[in-house]
Amino acid sequence: MSVWINIGIAALAVVSSCPALADVAARYQPEGDMRAINISMSIEVDENGAARMQMGAMPVYTLVAGGNVLMVQRGPNGPYVANYADILQVMAEAFTRMTSMAHNMPEGNSRALVPLGEVTIGSRQGIAYGYADADDSSPPTPFIVISRDPLLAPIGRAFAASTSTGEPLSSLGPIGAMMQGTMAEMRRLFNDGAPLQIGPMILTDVSFDEIEDSRFQPPSEPISIDALRQMYQPFDEAPTLPRPAAPTEN
Repeated sequence: MSVWINIGIAALAVVSSCPALADVAARYQPEGDMRAINISMSIEVDENGAARMQMGAMPVYTLVAGGNVLMVQRGPNGPYVANYADILQVMAEAFTRMTSMAHNMPEGNSRALVPLGEVTIGSRQGIAYGYADADDSSPPTPFIVISRDPLLAPIGRAFAASTSTGEPLSSLGPIGAMMQGTMAEMRRLFNDGAPLQIGPMILTDVSFDEIEDSRFQPPSEPISIDALRQMYQPFDEAPTLPRPAAPTEN
C-alpha cells in the first residue's frame, strides 16, 4: 500500500509543479527598418487550445478549434468562414487546370533546418535553427528560434495545429511535396516549443490576461467546398478571339 501512496504523492508533485493552463496572447513584429510596415502578427490561445491568428491590418484571420483550421474573411455581406483544407484543395485544383508545370518540375533540393545553438531574443532564451547553404560556403543564419518555456508552449502547439492542413499540396507534384515537407518540419519544431523568431518576425509582447471566449467562435458555419469551387471558377475569355491552344506537357 505504501508503494501506491508514494506513487500518488510523486504524481501529485509533478502535476503541481506544472504551470496551470491559462489564456496567452503574443505579438510578433519584424526587426529593424521593417517595423515601419504593419505586418505584425498576433496569436491568441485559450486554456483549451483554441487559437486565433491574424496579420497586421489584413481583413482576415485564422481560427484553430475543434481539430479544424478555419479562415475568416470579410465579404460584401459580412465575414464568411472557410476550411483551410478546402481552400488548399480548391487552389490546387485551380493550379492544376492552369498549368502542368508543377508535375514536370524536377525534384526540389529541399534543405533541412539545422540547430545553431542557444540565442537570446529580447529577454528570452531559445534554440536557433537555420538553413545551411548547399555548398556550406557560409554559416547559416537563424530562421526560427524555439523557446522551451512551458508558459509559452500553447503558442507553439497552436502554430503546429495551423500547419496540419497541407495534404492537398500533394496533388501539385514535386513542388507540393517539397512544401509539405517544409510544413511538416516546421510543425515538428512548433510541437517542441513556442517560436521566438520566425523569419524576420520576432516575439515582442506576451500577455496572460483572460481572453473573451467569443474571440474563438467563428461568426458562421464554413461554406461548402462546392461553394469555394464556384468562387474559383474563371470567367469566360473574350468571345471574339480564337480559342487558345491547349497546353502541352513536355
